[in-house]
Amino acid sequence: MASLEVARLAESLAHEKGLPVVGFDLAGAESGFPAEDHREAFEYTHDHFIRKTIHAGEAYGPESIFQAITDCHANRIGHGTHLFATDRIHGSETRMPTSTILPSTSPASESPWRSA
Repeated sequence: MASLEVARLAESLAHEKGLPVVGFDLAGAESGFPAEDHREAFEYTHDHFIRKTIHAGEAYGPESIFQAITDCHANRIGHGTHLFATDRIHGSETRMPTSTILPSTSPASESPWRSA
């Protein structure tokens, strides 16, 4: 799979060439394209100490967040709009992502952090 080749390239650039690779990210359509399909690439980056971001919990729902954390070792969840639907994420009380960002699809006017 192409994602494994990209993971190998990221590892090579970071550890052999000394370039500042900051992470490995899976973004794009969630529904029908589960992160689990890229498990081998995420295992590879995990084994080589490269941080991982997976965009999950938006179109595919809370199950994709659980999958990103447990199956793909995500250090960070992008979007995560269903993050607090923990009643649908079995085991989430013990394994939560280290950070979450606001959904990029939310208009700034609806953000609770906007200035008045």
